[in-house]
Amino acid sequence: MKKLIKYINFILLSFIILACTSDEMITSPNAIYFEGASGTNITNISIDKSGALIPITVRAAKPMDTKASVAVQIDSKALEQYNKENGTIYQMLPLNYYTFNNNSFTIEKGKYISDHYQLSIKDIANLPEINKYALAIMIIGTEGNSPALNAAKTYYILMDRVLYTSVAELGFNNSIDAKYKTPYKGLRTWTMEWRVKAADLNGNNQKLIYSYPTEVYTRFEKVIEKPDLLQVRIGGVELLPQQSSQSNRWYHLALV
Repeated sequence: MKKLIKYINFILLSFIILACTSDEMITSPNAIYFEGASGTNITNISIDKSGALIPITVRAAKPMDTKASVAVQIDSKALEQYNKENGTIYQMLPLNYYTFNNNSFTIEKGKYISDHYQLSIKDIANLPEINKYALAIMIIGTEGNSPALNAAKTYYILMDRVLYTSVAELGFNNSIDAKYKTPYKGLRTWTMEWRVKAADLNGNNQKLIYSYPTEVYTRFEKVIEKPDLLQVRIGGVELLPQQSSQSNRWYHLALV
């Protein structure tokens, strides 16, 4: 019986050794793909009057065993496919609104990322506002022992334009008084919404927007307490959000 147990233990040990050996022999294949700053192959950018510069690189899943050359091109059909799959209507950015002079990347042996090249985009304010624009850059070939990763072989750059509008500039202790021609009574739900940017948060009791006699009142806190906190008073009840504010930064505020 003891011999039988030893024999069984020897067989089990042999299986364990073989399993470990098999695991060590298995290696995952390498692949080349696009990855933007957000960690995906899709990037959303806002284009203002100065345009935009976008660094473009290709990556490998792990350091390369050999040098790899990667050919890319801007592809309108890839964008058409993106629209079809996502229910969007992006149009290719016209050729005269961007510059991309590189169609080949290199990942050196032992490295997993190529040098970056700049995609330069001009201001798109003159293009029809009704349209949304994008670019799709596709890996069309690789030279080496690593293929392109099919799920991320195309880099999508989706663009939004920065909108400019006139705003009221209020001096210290000035504010907006929201008055209504017809008083609202018995209103069960309401929303007051606006954007604000404070040049300085060291003032005392900087009012923003208010409404009387219903008493909806907003301000940045008293300087002796926390001047970077928003203070809200509705019907005599104080609400104190705990998120700090920064000067010279736009905030979207909504009271609901």
